[in-house]
Amino acid sequence: MSMSTSANSVSFFGIGIGIGSIPRLPSITKPHSLVVVSKAKTRQEDRIARHARIRKKVEGTTERPRLCVFRSNKHLYVQVIDDTKMHTLASASTVQKPISEEFDYSSGPTI
Repeated sequence: MSMSTSANSVSFFGIGIGIGSIPRLPSITKPHSLVVVSKAKTRQEDRIARHARIRKKVEGTTERPRLCVFRSNKHLYVQVIDDTKMHTLASASTVQKPISEEFDYSSGPTI
């Protein structure tokens, strides 16, 4: 059992394998990596996408109209909508004079 090594060949059990006889694999080049950069969405675009996703599932009827509420930092806007007729049945807002007089907009007592 002889195992001899040299710079160009290796012999196992008398079988010489030359380094030059080892088949080389073709060099595999890496494909150009694709970098996907997502466009930054604004809060407005997120709100519109959320609205569209929900509106696919929710529909107001004459018997049971849809209640639509928009809340800003200062005010509330509310609508009751019949989607079959595409008609707003009622609307209210804290900007309207009679409603805004009922609310106390103070932030509370100071400590």
